[in-house]
Amino acid sequence: MGLFLLESLRITRLFPVIGSMDDAMRKRMIVITFSILFILASIEASLAYMRDLLAMDREVIAPSLAGSGVVEAQFRWIPSIGQMVMGFILPFTLAFVAIPLESFIHSSRTVMGLAMAGLLRGIAFLLRLLGNLSYQLGRVLVSLYDLVIMLPLRIEQMIADRSRKQESS
Repeated sequence: MGLFLLESLRITRLFPVIGSMDDAMRKRMIVITFSILFILASIEASLAYMRDLLAMDREVIAPSLAGSGVVEAQFRWIPSIGQMVMGFILPFTLAFVAIPLESFIHSSRTVMGLAMAGLLRGIAFLLRLLGNLSYQLGRVLVSLYDLVIMLPLRIEQMIADRSRKQESS
C-alpha cells in the first residue's frame, strides 16, 4: 500500500500508469491507499497490544499455578503503549522503502548491463584461451607425430636405398 501511496503522490515513478492518471482518480487512489495503510497500521498496533496482554496474562498465571502469590506489576502500560506506537508507525515507515527501491531498480539496469558485459568478456577470454590451447596442442601433436613416425620412415628410406643400390649394381 505504501508503494501505491507514494506512486499516487508522484514521489516515485515505478508505475507510469498511476502517475499519468487524471488528478481526480489519483486523489481517490491516495485516499483509498492511505485508508488501507491506516487500517493495517491500526491492526498491527492492536496485535502488538494483544501480544503484550497475552504475555502479561502468562506472567500472572505462571506464579499462581506454582502456588506463590500474585505480584502486581506497576507501570506495565508503558511498554504496551510503546509497542502499540511502534506497531502503528512501522507500516508508514516501511512505506518509504519504495524510494530506495526505485533507485535500486533504476540503477540495477546499469549494473546488470555492466555485469553482462563483464560476463561476455570473460566468456570471450575463455573461448580465445580454449582456441589457442587447441591450436597449440594440435601443433604439439603434429610435432610428436613427426618425431614418432620419423624412425620408421628413415628405416624404410634406408631399405629402399639399399634395394636401389643392389639393383643398380
